Amino acid sequence: MTEDSEKWREPPKLFDFFDWSDRAEKLGFRLQRYGSKLFALRRESDDELMTDVSDWQQIAELIERLETL
Repeated sequence: MTEDSEKWREPPKLFDFFDWSDRAEKLGFRLQRYGSKLFALRRESDDELMTDVSDWQQIAELIERLETL
């Protein structure tokens, strides 16, 4: 595993979390953090769970994909 891929698996710093949370909110989603390793992305309009994972990279990639739609 490379250093970059290992970095993605670490929970983000609090500042980074709020950065991603703001990006998600602009798209109509809410980013939630449970404990130190679990993250969820929910649609604001109906509170539907879009993803619930411990791999931060998956959340970041999903938000980036949503930004391109």
